[in-house]
Amino acid sequence: MNFSWLTNLNRLIVRRRTRLFWALTSVIIASLAILVIYPALREIKTTAAEIIKLKDQLKQRQAPEYALKDILASYRQHEVKLGSLNRAVMNKSRELEFITALEDIAARYGLQQKIVIGNYQALPNNAFSQMPLQLQLTGNFKDELRYLQGLERLPFYVNVKQISLNSIAAPPIPSNADAVAATAENLVNLVITADTFWQ
Repeated sequence: MNFSWLTNLNRLIVRRRTRLFWALTSVIIASLAILVIYPALREIKTTAAEIIKLKDQLKQRQAPEYALKDILASYRQHEVKLGSLNRAVMNKSRELEFITALEDIAARYGLQQKIVIGNYQALPNNAFSQMPLQLQLTGNFKDELRYLQGLERLPFYVNVKQISLNSIAAPPIPSNADAVAATAENLVNLVITADTFWQ
C-alpha cells in the first residue's frame, strides 16, 4: 500500500496550519497595535503637549522672580561701584564747592578762567539733573594741559563733550621786550564744553 498521498496530505495540513498561525499572529499584532499601542502613543503625545504648556505657564509665573533675582545679583555685583558713582554725582547744595575747585585749579596753573553755567535740566525717569558747563581758559598750553589733568582728578563727574584750542595772535611787540613776546606767543585759548550731573 502506497501512503504517499497521506504524507502529501500531512504536509498540506502543516502548511495550512503554519499559514493560519501566521495569519492569526498578524491579526493579533495588528489588533494590539490598533487597540493598545496607538491609543497609548496618542496619550503620550497629549501628555507631552500638556507638560510643555505647563512648563511655559510656570516660566511665565516665575519670570518676575527670576528678573528680581537677576536684578539683585547685578546690584550686589555693582554695589561697590555705586559708592564712587554717588560721590561723583554732586548734590545741588555743593555748587559753590565745585566752582571753587575749578577756580583753584585755574589759579594753581596761572590761567585766566571764565565759567559759564547753564540751567539744570531734569533727566527723564531719573533722580538726577544735568547742568551744561562751559569753561573758557587763557594761558600757556602746558598749563592748560595740567588744568585738564586737575579737572580729571576732581571727585566730581564732568562729562567733557568738546574741547577746542585756539592760539592767540600776539600784537606787535617792541624789540626790547623779547621775553614778553615769547610769553605772548605761547598763549592759547582753551574752551571746554561739558555736562555735570547733580542730585
